[in-house]
Amino acid sequence: MAEAQSFELLKKKRKSLRTAVTKVVNELVAELSNFDLNVDRLSELVETLSVKFKPLTVVDQQLEPLFKPEEFDGSYIVGKLFTGERNRIERSHKKKNPFLSSLNFRPDWIRMSYHPPPKLLIQECWKIEASWDSKLPIDIERKFEMWKKQLIEVQDLKYPRRLSNLDLKDTNLSLQIFCDASKLSDATCVFLQAEREGEVTCQLIQAPSKVTPLKGISLTRLELLASMIGARIADPIKKDLHMENVNGTYWSDSMDALHWIKRESSWDTFVANRVEEIRLSCKENWRFVPGIQNSADLPSKGCSVKTLKKLRWCEGPSWRRNPTEDWPKSELYPDMERINSEKKTIITAAATQREEKYLRYSSYVKLVRIAT
Repeated sequence: MAEAQSFELLKKKRKSLRTAVTKVVNELVAELSNFDLNVDRLSELVETLSVKFKPLTVVDQQLEPLFKPEEFDGSYIVGKLFTGERNRIERSHKKKNPFLSSLNFRPDWIRMSYHPPPKLLIQECWKIEASWDSKLPIDIERKFEMWKKQLIEVQDLKYPRRLSNLDLKDTNLSLQIFCDASKLSDATCVFLQAEREGEVTCQLIQAPSKVTPLKGISLTRLELLASMIGARIADPIKKDLHMENVNGTYWSDSMDALHWIKRESSWDTFVANRVEEIRLSCKENWRFVPGIQNSADLPSKGCSVKTLKKLRWCEGPSWRRNPTEDWPKSELYPDMERINSEKKTIITAAATQREEKYLRYSSYVKLVRIAT
């Protein structure tokens, strides 16, 4: 009789433990499908579950800090780690992304800031017409491995979640939009500048970028496309931040593109359509900035992660903190040959007919007599 009672008690405890383990596993599967977990905490949880006949209440107590962000030093926001104590968003790559997982039409700026991004490597595969199952060329494999190694260093990049340390009330706000393009990609960087009592802060809001199309396009046209993207994203950003009345200043290091935007003329269809859209952002707000001082130059050409950390790029160019009169100034001296090559060609065809009076006379003798 005692043995039977012990067996029934053992069955009840076994059922309780099985219920606890099932609940834990289901919750872990759900969480693992959404974001990366802290491996150390996961190991501790497994050790806790390995204790025989652990009460379900104790298991729940161990699980709560793992799934409630407010009870530990970090939380996940759309896959990115947010540390509430330091008020920063940190990128942490605990896994090495597969070759195709980083591909989309508009890659995240952090992936486009250091080269070679996967999209460029995919373009190289398209150029050589490589199939999906074929072995990649050695040079492409090396580039991808080099890119993958840099993912380890990306976890050291930290970006403030707050756009400004200043109180935005009674603060002069403005959007600073930088545009640039290269043969590899084009990029646009949007910064929020806050100025109050002589103190100026500048913080990155958004930096969309995309690789250039396989179809050959001149660099000047690519610069114009980058400017169009800058003009296009300004209004949605103002709307999302509830800053519809905030002015924006647009910067480009292409004198040719600025000439197209500022000058009235009959341009070719490609240029005319894009200039028309850009001018909706107010063409007077477009200014020139030297390439070395253009913040969009970095994501358009790429750099190493070490350089990205050293430059403090997300805080904007250093000259933005200077008085307005110290900002870059330059007269536009575009390449008129390239400029004029985009002018619309007008061809006029007119039929002319000259009436010959000698055709009025059918007799040669009569014609000679009249002429003499």
